[in-house]
Amino acid sequence: MNPAYTSVIGAHKYQRLLGGTVHVAAAFTIARRAEGRRERFTPALRQRISKLRLRLLAHADALMK
Repeated sequence: MNPAYTSVIGAHKYQRLLGGTVHVAAAFTIARRAEGRRERFTPALRQRISKLRLRLLAHADALMK
C-alpha cells in the first residue's frame, strides 16, 4: 500500500469509529501497519483512491506545462 494514501484510508475506514480528525485516523492506520496488519480495500475505497490518483496526476500534469 502506498503511504501517500494513509489519510484517505484512515478517513474512509476509521474516522467515524475513532470520532477524531483525519489526522488521528491516519495515525491509527500507520500504527496498524507498524503492527504488521494489512488493510483490505473495499470497492468504495478503491474507487476513492482511483479518483484521488487521477486528480493528483492532473495537478502534476498542470505543473509540468
